[in-house]
Amino acid sequence: MSAESSTLNSASASDLEKNEDPSLSPNSSVKDGINASGEVEVPEPSSEKKVDKEAAEVRINGIESVVSDTDYPSGLRFVALTSALCITISLVALDSTIVSTAIPTLVGKWDSLKDLGWYGSAYLLPQPTLQPSFGKAYPYFNTKYLFLSVGSLVCSLANSSVDFILGRTVAGIGAAIIAPGMMLILIDTVPKPKRPLYTGLLAAAAGVAACLGPFVGGVFTTHVTWRWCFWINLPLGLLACTMLLFFYSPKSRKQGTPIKEIVLSLDPFGCILLTGSVVCLLLALTFAAESTWSTPRVIALLVLFVVLLAGLAVWQRIAKPGKGLLPGRVLRNKGIVLCALFGFLVEVGSTSHVYYLPFYFQGVKGASAAGSGVDLLPYLLSQTLAAVVAGAAINRSGYFNPPMLAGTVMFSIGAGLLHTLSTTTPSSMWIGYQILAGFGTGCAQFMAMGIAQQLLEKEDESIGLSMVYMIKTLGSAIAVSVCSTIFYSSLRSDLQAAGLNQAEVSQVLLSLNHLGGATSSAMKSIAATAIANAISMVFYVPVGSGVLAWVIAVVTRWKKIQKAEEK
Repeated sequence: MSAESSTLNSASASDLEKNEDPSLSPNSSVKDGINASGEVEVPEPSSEKKVDKEAAEVRINGIESVVSDTDYPSGLRFVALTSALCITISLVALDSTIVSTAIPTLVGKWDSLKDLGWYGSAYLLPQPTLQPSFGKAYPYFNTKYLFLSVGSLVCSLANSSVDFILGRTVAGIGAAIIAPGMMLILIDTVPKPKRPLYTGLLAAAAGVAACLGPFVGGVFTTHVTWRWCFWINLPLGLLACTMLLFFYSPKSRKQGTPIKEIVLSLDPFGCILLTGSVVCLLLALTFAAESTWSTPRVIALLVLFVVLLAGLAVWQRIAKPGKGLLPGRVLRNKGIVLCALFGFLVEVGSTSHVYYLPFYFQGVKGASAAGSGVDLLPYLLSQTLAAVVAGAAINRSGYFNPPMLAGTVMFSIGAGLLHTLSTTTPSSMWIGYQILAGFGTGCAQFMAMGIAQQLLEKEDESIGLSMVYMIKTLGSAIAVSVCSTIFYSSLRSDLQAAGLNQAEVSQVLLSLNHLGGATSSAMKSIAATAIANAISMVFYVPVGSGVLAWVIAVVTRWKKIQKAEEK
């Protein structure tokens, strides 16, 4: 999973733009700048406008901020703020993967296999659809109070499948709020020359947390309770919020802006259209798994999905420049569209594996939730290692294309091998398959953002990268739902074909997390075979996404990385 690191890249790109002092602009005017003799007078800068020669000037969503190096926190305050940021991004990353090993237990507990797709999508969907608007909202409000509101939103306890989905949705909204806020706090905390270093530190923290998520979730589910997968957010989130409350003093933002202007700048209509269209698609997939694609409500939802998507396209075309979620001039750049599609496909493949391999380990191999977290480590560790190797290769060659091509080839082969998993596959094989697929997706997962930076003009960088990230992250949300539909339909069909009645089917579903709960060896064998077959069907999705991503990699134009001093 790479949404967390991409969040940092996109938030950094969308929130930071170099800005020249307007007082030095050749187009700036000087009131009464000509004296009676006809000579041009150049006024001395007032003491209010004098800043240190090392002052960092940034633009945050159009808001200028001039901050002297001496204004940045130091000592205990600096340590507290950077620690709070590391804790926060780690919690966001942990939340994206910690649930994967707990899902089989939750499905069995609530007999809610039909809701499986929503357990992941409910958290992932709000992030790409709402983050752009929340990023625009930060200049108008005190940042730390938005963080505190997130802390209160995630304090929820689930007693049913619906409660759990609602809680995951709230947590996803919180993650969408947090991402742009982190970059704003980073700007106010770290001097400009040191920001790349600390951005890398946050990305590393996110990567480690995402890697540990399935293992931690499995340990909690097996040895304590699955609820600790979410209770862990409360003390750590409270600690981060407390440090921000006492040590963070936001710089001046927009003051006195009319409410109407604030609302319009957030493009709420575009957010509604985008979110509504994706929700309609996910609902259609859910209902299709329960019945058939020809039922009236499924057809109605698919029609509504198309209508809302078309409405979004029209709205973005007529929206004022800089106000829409998907800018027209960027959408007309074929290279950027291909980058966004590439990122979407890689996320589809990676998410499919991370969310459904635990079902194989628990439902077929009989592992506990904690054991499935350990079994998933070859995939996650190789993914993390590959990202480092790919970065080094890019730095050496100056091109993104080689790791992009190699990564998609390895991922496609690895995904094809994982598709062959069965009840008799030995551990040596599924470990090797995971390493190959994980290394492939690790090589490819950051390429979309990297290549997009090279293709975009300077004035389009921030908004273009935001769009690529948004479409890329949608891949995760849609993948979970699509795979859930395939898994549920295939499993139910195979169990019924094996002659199990409804009560026996329900019993199998209650034993998804550990087939030792099956009452007979015959039922256990039938269930394991059905689950293995369902997972095999699910893994057609990453195979297809990997091959399509490879096609895009082949046609992507080779462009040498432009160094910062060359731009």
